[in-house]
Parts: sequence; C-alpha cells; structure tokens
Amino acid sequence: MRAKPPHPAERYINRFLYELVLSKKPLVCVDRSDPLPILDGLELPIFDRFINGLRGMAKLHLVPRQRTRSGIIDIGIDRQEEGQWYFECYRVEIRISSGSTFVEFHIGCVSRMPGIDPARCL
Repeated sequence: MRAKPPHPAERYINRFLYELVLSKKPLVCVDRSDPLPILDGLELPIFDRFINGLRGMAKLHLVPRQRTRSGIIDIGIDRQEEGQWYFECYRVEIRISSGSTFVEFHIGCVSRMPGIDPARCL
C-alpha cells in the first residue's frame, strides 16, 4: 500500500522549521498580519493551516483556545562543518497566542555529536 503524500502545508512547515534552525536565531515571531516567508517554490499555506500544522507537530489541541498555548518540537539535523559531520538536536518551543494571531519560536541546540556522512549510511 502506498503512503499518502504529505500535504503541501506539511512540506512547508517542515522546511520552515529547518530554515529556522539553520538561522541560529534564538527567537523568531510570526504574525498573522505578516506574509509567511517564501521557501524555494513551496506553496504558501494560509496562516490557519500553518498554525494547525504546528499545533499537530507540538501535540497541542487543534481547537483554538482563549489563552496562549505552548508546545515543543524536537528536530535532529546532520550538518557538515569544515569537513566534519555532526548530528545536532534542537528543541523548538512554540507559543501560539490566544486567538492564534501570532506564534513565537524559541530555538535552542540541546546536543551536538560527531556524526558520519549521511550518504555513507545508504
């Protein structure tokens, strides 16, 4: 049986989080009134779908609440620096405002270990 392809919003959110981690900014805010960033030809989701996708990834209730909600998304990335590969784990704490008008991303690296070239793992 064939796996169902990911929704375009899911692809966008995954890439958004990846770019967020690579930016090395400790805090990023996204507001409903601002356009979402364009990411290499990926379809831009509407803001509500973007928020709902983040809620699902952070295991938060999908129904909007009247108070700010927080959740955590853990991300692992293989990265090469100066010829050495590293496996880095990041924790992204998201805070979705009441009424889902904006979301804050607090990003931090929780571990970094020497790794191997991912192409050699195939």
